[in-house]
Amino acid sequence: MKIAFRATLIFLVAVLTLGASAAGGATDQVLVVLAPPCCAGGAFTVQTLDGTAVGSVPIPATAEPLTFEPSADGSVVYNDWSESDTADGGGGPVWLVGPQQAPFELDSSPEDFDASISPDGSTVVFARHEPATGASDIFVVKSDGTGLMLVASGDQTNYLSLPRFSPGGGSIAYDCTLAQLASPNASLGCGPLPDGSYRTTGVMLMNADGSDKRMVIAGEVGEVGSMDNLSWSPDGQWLTWTGCGPTGADPQACVSQIFAYRTDGSDLLHELSTDNQVTHFPTEQSAWHAEFSSDGAQMLFMRGFDDSGDQGNYFYSVARDGTNEHELFAVPTQYPEVVPPAAGGEPSPTVNATLPTTSDPGQVVFPSWIQQCRGFIVQTFARAATSCVPIPAGTDAIEYAAAANGSIVFSDANHVFAGGGDGGPVWLVGSGKAPVELDSSPYDENPSLSWDGSKVVFDRFDPADGSSDIYVVNANGSGLTLVADGNGEGRLLSPKFSPDGGSIAYSAPSGVMLMNADGSDKRMIVEGQTDSLSWSADGQWLTTVSCVPIVTAEGQTCVNQVFAYRTDGGDLYDRFDPSRQVTHLSDPWGPIDPQFTSDGTKILYLAFVDDSGTQGNFAYMVDRDGSNRHEVFLTDDPLTCAGESCSGSSPLGVTVPPASGNGPPPTVSPTHATVPDVRRLGYRAAEHRLGAVRLKGKVTHRRYSARIRRGHVIAQYPRARTHARLTKKHRTVVKLILSRGRAPKVRR
Repeated sequence: MKIAFRATLIFLVAVLTLGASAAGGATDQVLVVLAPPCCAGGAFTVQTLDGTAVGSVPIPATAEPLTFEPSADGSVVYNDWSESDTADGGGGPVWLVGPQQAPFELDSSPEDFDASISPDGSTVVFARHEPATGASDIFVVKSDGTGLMLVASGDQTNYLSLPRFSPGGGSIAYDCTLAQLASPNASLGCGPLPDGSYRTTGVMLMNADGSDKRMVIAGEVGEVGSMDNLSWSPDGQWLTWTGCGPTGADPQACVSQIFAYRTDGSDLLHELSTDNQVTHFPTEQSAWHAEFSSDGAQMLFMRGFDDSGDQGNYFYSVARDGTNEHELFAVPTQYPEVVPPAAGGEPSPTVNATLPTTSDPGQVVFPSWIQQCRGFIVQTFARAATSCVPIPAGTDAIEYAAAANGSIVFSDANHVFAGGGDGGPVWLVGSGKAPVELDSSPYDENPSLSWDGSKVVFDRFDPADGSSDIYVVNANGSGLTLVADGNGEGRLLSPKFSPDGGSIAYSAPSGVMLMNADGSDKRMIVEGQTDSLSWSADGQWLTTVSCVPIVTAEGQTCVNQVFAYRTDGGDLYDRFDPSRQVTHLSDPWGPIDPQFTSDGTKILYLAFVDDSGTQGNFAYMVDRDGSNRHEVFLTDDPLTCAGESCSGSSPLGVTVPPASGNGPPPTVSPTHATVPDVRRLGYRAAEHRLGAVRLKGKVTHRRYSARIRRGHVIAQYPRARTHARLTKKHRTVVKLILSRGRAPKVRR
């Protein structure tokens, strides 16, 4: 129950509809608490829906009942607020009262809350708060005070609340959320689900003795902690609650709506599904505290406005399919509680089929700041947390990548270099593995793993000249090797291993480069500066971001778009080619961080404006050809942030690749003209020889500080040592960089 309602009650009343009578009929009875929670004394009085008083159940003179529930035999269980010591002030010792028995204290802990009773009155269930962690456990006790037993533990991680017996008394449903002060490195949350994953919130089901725990509804409608009640249908096949749902008028706004979900697990992933939404109130005309009627045909609930628009507390009824909504005029009640039949149905056996599949394959890694997992959380595209990978104390992940074996590499943001770099020492962590600091330089950036997790590649900034180099190191920290030198002339960034681990693609000032993993055979495969490289699983494509020039009223600018280029060099001069452009977004920020999914068929990226024009962080997925674009709802808060700052982390996460894939195809294939060997020729001779085969020789003179033999080819692309591409679209340009040797000394 929401704290705001608990703290502001003036008179607490509850409706109980006798199971023997037709729901909504004149003989249905309600239970009213005549004593306000601020005062002592009073009684539960029984009324019919037309307001006729038919009985009463006395309350101890000092009691202040706040949360309570009746059984079919006339007993009522409640928490005594006058002795509450729970964090939210909504609980207290558990008491049982009845028409034919003296009030009886079942449990004296001031941390007890959400007491409930089985329909036959034989057993009571309640939750108990743990002040040190903010977590809670669930206990059952017999109605004579014997047999107190723990049936569900929050494991110092989860906040368990609203336990409710099924109509047959054989099962208990309860709400599960993450505790605010959960113990570090405890469980990941609520679950597990059939696939072994966990969720931040969900509705759990278990046998009355605590066995066979399973999640039947993944996620709580609306915000964490918004659930104010949980109620069974008399046949045991449905659960209803009220929570934050869409209004229909504003997709970004929500008000309290009624939802109904099946208890057999078939609605497991139907959070906020319109098929399960019963009411569709506009803004502020919200509903709360829904209860099934005794025959299960209706739901009784409270509304903040009546049909004429007057504000207040109004008692309503609605059919489970959302029809026949009408106001009830029994009492101005706040929280209705329906009298159950003495015996009812049980939930169906939980569906054992595999979880509903998603068209978005693979897993995503997110940085996590929650206490029970300070490091990284691995999650599916269905928002299911599967594992936690902790990071060493004193480190802070800022740039990270994952491998198929569960390893994650990251730069430590706590030790970045002065001047605002995004780098830091490179660490390797993994589930069940001891953390390894691979390189201690504060100038390391953009670490990435080979897909099998055996090697790490990163670039290192040189503060002396502003350039950067690329290094490779083994996953155990050995074998640090320089594989690409920026030569003091530019930044070499975003190195990424090919799926087979044999090649590395990286971004240079002049274009996308490809080289063998040992640094040999460097060649350009896409001309022009790009950013954020990611390989497809077959090794034949790279996705990247390029800023496409556009002309606006303010002048010429550019907008980022996602592109996909072939890795064989066939797209060398196809930068900005519309056939290679994947996204066509109009917002000025454009997409960032494009990544191929594990099967290589789709590209995941982050957008700052969604399709409705709302600004924020939105994850989208699209096929490589630009079709089938859709938003995916990845979890980054509260699962990974728990209300704390997520500064330095990408809400998109990084995808987990398969264990292996293919390397890039041979650069420049069929239908190409042979390029003459000009490596030993001077500038004019090389230009003449190239012209003889109708190729344009673009030769650049360059001096190097070190002695390099005159006429030596420093760089040549597209891999033009043997071939160059000829197309009808444009003339092939073979670009050579020839050294003229060290400048001669001038004698004076």
